[in-house]
Amino acid sequence: MTDHDTKLLARIRELNAKASYDGHYTFTEFHNITIKHLIESEGIMDYDLFGGYENALKVVARFGSPATVSYEEPYPISIIKITPASKKFNTFEHRDVLGTIMSLGITRESIGDIRLYDGCAYVFALDKIAEYIISEISMIKKMPVTLLQVYDIPDEINEQAYKELDLIISSERVDCLISAITGLSRSKAEALISERKVLLNGAEVMKKTAAVKPSDMVVIRGYGKFIYAEKGRETGSGNLHITVKKYT
Repeated sequence: MTDHDTKLLARIRELNAKASYDGHYTFTEFHNITIKHLIESEGIMDYDLFGGYENALKVVARFGSPATVSYEEPYPISIIKITPASKKFNTFEHRDVLGTIMSLGITRESIGDIRLYDGCAYVFALDKIAEYIISEISMIKKMPVTLLQVYDIPDEINEQAYKELDLIISSERVDCLISAITGLSRSKAEALISERKVLLNGAEVMKKTAAVKPSDMVVIRGYGKFIYAEKGRETGSGNLHITVKKYT
């Protein structure tokens, strides 16, 4: 377990205990969706994950449930729409938006997904820093922009969040998964691991034999971010049908 996971696990335990003891909801900051592995490793059942929209990669964990807390409380997530003054000259990308926000001294955990659509950016941020972001940013990549808190996002953002890939792997090992995703040979997939270009649930993959399981997140530098979504049936030769989500 990485130092980051150790600290996050301690935070999970703290927030879950507080929710149980005080009888109210507690919330984390934004984390990769793979936080669910750490939560479930503790046997915690009263929790939910939400990132501000369906299919979010960065999510906030909420501990407690309506049954135990006896009321409903929304997630402390705001949506900020960033619109360039002239879409004709709009060229900003995800990294431009994130870099501008983080230059304010805001931590990465305070920011969820950033989705680009129709020349605008939709930023999912914790409530406590949303107003500060809106008041402080007027330029991104030397382009004038306007920021406004909104309460909904275009349906297309959910629809374009990922595309599903139906693949066949010989084994639930990370090198087999990489080979199937990229279309590369196993030896070339192993080379990506040796070149430190593969992350599994946020941690650098050190062994080609590392096991993968449904809901694991794999990042392959140069290829993108993927979720091993579902394990299907075996083929006659013993291979395995799987579904992988590639985030766009």
